Amino acid sequence: MNACMNVVSIVLGLLAWGLSISAIFLLAKKKTTQGIYCVFGSFVCALISLLLVMFYRNFLIAVGDWSALADTAGGFLFAAIVMTGLAAGMNGLALAVMARHKR
Repeated sequence: MNACMNVVSIVLGLLAWGLSISAIFLLAKKKTTQGIYCVFGSFVCALISLLLVMFYRNFLIAVGDWSALADTAGGFLFAAIVMTGLAAGMNGLALAVMARHKR
């Protein structure tokens, strides 16, 4: 079960980026309702992805696997920064495209 959390977390992170890219194209075509849903879905996927990683890290603490926790600390921080940064940046770009087309 715990290994599945890592795989699902990666899939959700990639889905968050994919939804952000979809939102950019949808909002550029003036399909605002679908684009806003993609932006919201992207943030939800990124949030759930990070939540699953935190649950897994909590599991490592509960079983006392300190070496695994220490080995993955830097990677987790880097992945969290990259995933949230790209998701937020692409969603911001999508909303900027929407605002530009509404004028």
